[in-house]
Amino acid sequence: MAIRSRVAGLVDQIAERVDWLMAPRLRTRRDSELVAQWVASGEDVCELHYPAAYMQFMRQWHERSSWDVRWIKRAERPVTLENAPRLATLLDELGKQAPIPPLSFARTAAKTADKLLDNRNALRFDRWAADVGLHFGFSSSLAKKGRLLCSAIRFFRPGRVLELGTAYGMSSLFMGLELERLSEAWSITTVELLEYAHTLASATLGEAFQGRVNCLLGSSEAELKSLNSAGARFDFLFHDADHSFNAYVSDFSAAEPMLASGAVCLIDDIRWEDARFSSGAARTYEGWQQIAAHPRVVMAAELDQSMGIVLLS
Repeated sequence: MAIRSRVAGLVDQIAERVDWLMAPRLRTRRDSELVAQWVASGEDVCELHYPAAYMQFMRQWHERSSWDVRWIKRAERPVTLENAPRLATLLDELGKQAPIPPLSFARTAAKTADKLLDNRNALRFDRWAADVGLHFGFSSSLAKKGRLLCSAIRFFRPGRVLELGTAYGMSSLFMGLELERLSEAWSITTVELLEYAHTLASATLGEAFQGRVNCLLGSSEAELKSLNSAGARFDFLFHDADHSFNAYVSDFSAAEPMLASGAVCLIDDIRWEDARFSSGAARTYEGWQQIAAHPRVVMAAELDQSMGIVLLS
């Protein structure tokens, strides 16, 4: 019986491994078949440049998806902040099944992504050169991260959101769509250093939200200093700007005085290292650890070892 049980267990492990290896290929084939059926049905798909990518986005929006949640800091005493139980509940839900926002959000975001993927404007960094569409495809917040951002806004209900690193505007688009459902009094202030991305994002977000999103062009350092001098205050921070130890630490230090008690900060790419866009070691994880160790941080956790989230006292 012991041998039979071991053999059965080994067979199960092999089956799970094969399923894990084959899943991406099967999904790609399924997406292609769905596109073919869609075209054959006579339904108009000409408005989409990349229907397979659109299908993939919609599938990832609705499929069962969870996050690997790892707590790294919890308060020694009970926390009376309203967002403390909200954070604990959100992380519990993410660990089981990420909440699924409305279909209308997915359609709006997927169509926006399709338009940006087709952008052929030339783009070059020190070690990388192609066009906006290709850069957008691997650098922007898409379905899974979009679900996370929508869920964070849904749980924490911030009125004033600060984003560092607008990029092409997808993250602000996700957050704005959820904010619109929750309140009539909300705003997003988002900062972007690169003019070409700022221009595209401003057009996208201006059309979607008619002035609710304030797109600032400049460095995080300069814009945060200006916002602080103007007395700005925020309830939620999403950091997706320069990925380095120095940027994480300096951006958080500059933003922290403007963050209200109970504010939540979501930090993207906490283990980012990419030689194409960085010279030398980025040391992002060290920067994240320093943020989590800040005296105002009462709760902190990591998601899929790629994002960090903290609650401030």
